[in-house]
Amino acid sequence: MSCWERIAPLLRRRVGEDWLACAAEAAALAEAMRFHPWQERVRLFDRYCWQRARVDLDPQTVARLAHRRLRDAAERAALAGYVRRCSAVLEAALWLLAEPPRGADRWAGLLRKLARLGTGKARAQAAVSVDLVHGPGLALLLLASLPSDTAASFTARDVFWNALHGR
Repeated sequence: MSCWERIAPLLRRRVGEDWLACAAEAAALAEAMRFHPWQERVRLFDRYCWQRARVDLDPQTVARLAHRRLRDAAERAALAGYVRRCSAVLEAALWLLAEPPRGADRWAGLLRKLARLGTGKARAQAAVSVDLVHGPGLALLLLASLPSDTAASFTARDVFWNALHGR
């Protein structure tokens, strides 16, 4: 079975029409991650999320998200699409790697939990450990996926601002 046949059903279900572009992104991400330890894979996925945010999201939307002052349903829909796409690409990339984590690697666990964010399951958001998130891409992904009135949301916002300011 080719890599496209393995990830196509997953991506069609998660992102719809844009599945082919997401499949190419997942293949590139999996190839970039292939020979790296899990902690480095987290950094690579952070970079992917930040690049996607710069393409998919308006800078004002990102700022309003960080301040928890979203204007309308269109901004919420853009953020939901961003979370859905990033998490689906990560899930497909992990599937392409076909490499189970060895032992209790917390970085591998973080990636597997982030891959479930766009599925709409509340437990996925609650399961992500914010203290492992250090880069702006992952912080933004987590911030966009969390309800605005949770402790994890405030922590994700702080991590996002700190990452942007290089702290």
